[in-house]
Amino acid sequence: MLRNLDQVQQAFDIVRGGGSAQGAQLVAEYCLEQSDHRGAIEFMLLANKSDEAFKLAQTYNIMDVFCNLLGNNISSEDALKVAQHYEKSQDFGRAGK
Repeated sequence: MLRNLDQVQQAFDIVRGGGSAQGAQLVAEYCLEQSDHRGAIEFMLLANKSDEAFKLAQTYNIMDVFCNLLGNNISSEDALKVAQHYEKSQDFGRAGK
């Protein structure tokens, strides 16, 4: 659906609706190819690739996207990494949040 059928949005919807981790990984790779970093982060998280999603958010300075996608489901490990990221940027308000 992503490449041959050009039904990208439908592929996204299928994965968001409970597709496999492998499907989410394929969509994340597609998003990276398209320079859709927000989409790549979303689907990396669905593929249980939190570390890769964090690194991408850090690289492109879109940590807010990473945090918003995780919401209240953020793990303590990810929350600590985010806080440390913001501390290094001296953004202490966000680090505390």
